[in-house]
Amino acid sequence: MSISRLDLRGTISPQDKEKSDFLLIPMDVPSGVKSIVIEYSYRAKDTGVCEIDIGLFSPGRVDFPAEPEAFRGWSGTAKKKIVVGERYATPGYLPGEVKPGTWHIVLGLYKVPSCGCDYAISVDMRGFEEEYTYRRTTSTSVPYGGVRWYKGDLHTHSVHSDGDAEVWEIAEKAREKGLDFVALTDHNTISHVRECLEIGGPVKIFPGMEITTYYGHMNLFGVRKWIDFRARTESDMTKIIELAEKYGYIASINHPKPDYPWLLGNWEKVWVMEAWQTMWEYFNYLSLRKYVELLSSGRNVVAIGGSDAHKIRHEEGIPRLGEPTTLLYMESLTEEAFLDAIRQGRVVITSGPNGPLIEYEAEGNGKRAGIKTTRIIARADKLRVKVEGGNNSLLLFLTARGPIKVDLIEDNLYTKDIPIMLTTEDVFALPLLMDPDYPTDDPLSEEAVVKAMANPLLLKETR
Repeated sequence: MSISRLDLRGTISPQDKEKSDFLLIPMDVPSGVKSIVIEYSYRAKDTGVCEIDIGLFSPGRVDFPAEPEAFRGWSGTAKKKIVVGERYATPGYLPGEVKPGTWHIVLGLYKVPSCGCDYAISVDMRGFEEEYTYRRTTSTSVPYGGVRWYKGDLHTHSVHSDGDAEVWEIAEKAREKGLDFVALTDHNTISHVRECLEIGGPVKIFPGMEITTYYGHMNLFGVRKWIDFRARTESDMTKIIELAEKYGYIASINHPKPDYPWLLGNWEKVWVMEAWQTMWEYFNYLSLRKYVELLSSGRNVVAIGGSDAHKIRHEEGIPRLGEPTTLLYMESLTEEAFLDAIRQGRVVITSGPNGPLIEYEAEGNGKRAGIKTTRIIARADKLRVKVEGGNNSLLLFLTARGPIKVDLIEDNLYTKDIPIMLTTEDVFALPLLMDPDYPTDDPLSEEAVVKAMANPLLLKETR
């Protein structure tokens, strides 16, 4: 039984896009509605590329930044039919009470050609909810003890945004690849959080969210409550970062390179960066250049990696789950330890689940610092380096004063005490394991292929 039907049509012009990236379309939902079914389409009026995203707000404050309780879902362009009911919602959307009042369909004006876009939206407000069945994860909880390096992927997507895999399928694929954890960072939604928390083991799925704007992407880790993503200016992004800090989330600027560059500033407010996304050859030398620029300015920025995998059920091409793999040195495989390891920079990024691992410990003036503990020391006279799985690789440390070549590694297990002189003038010492065949002495060149990198030793005065 339909209680109300709406047929919403309109045209979006380039002038509309200039005014705002988002169009809010109000609709009145009467009492007695148990589910809402929305279908939409769009097309360019003439020629050109037209892409219009879609999401939904329930009654509440919907101006940016909207209150979290008003959020009911977002799917970008991934889904053309959306169902929101009391017990079930299309992935990307939240089930729950369908309250009477003014709801809003939100259209994201991603790409609007000069000729404009026509859109058509049909809304069916029903007094019933269809029966839906979906597979839930029934994994068994296992203990996650033991201080060690844990392998994971910090950037993935599921059916809750534009990925092809269910949450439980991602856990299974991760287990097959030898990963211990995955951060699920679906675009602009938190509908996956409940399923992430239901995964008991042996792979942990940590809930995240990718703040996906039309001017850059940012991952949030430790997510429970939704944060509005509709940033258009640097000041808008400042508000998002401040909300993330308020909620205790970790914010990481993603893949600052072509395709989806970061145009929203705020570098001074963010202390984590995705320095390696998908295979190294995919413009990651540009991300590394940005990372080194931040380190050279004296910033303590933690480098992480993530595949940005979307095709996980049917893996094809790139990105691929676990490429790169991010290793975190943790006391246990819990979310608390996961977040703490990122905060402390106990992080190594490597090419894949079986990629090389770099460890180091520095000594100087009777003090020690290393990748497993604190990474800050005022002076280093010796470096103890251990590399596993790094045969046929060049080990070097990159500093603000230039690269220091250490050794050509020819064995799978390499350990060495290296006499070295590092001071505060070096600012940092970034360990890189390189393909030895790159043709220049510049590890930041496009031709230089990185196999693994550890978060750097920081040369600073300590009290």
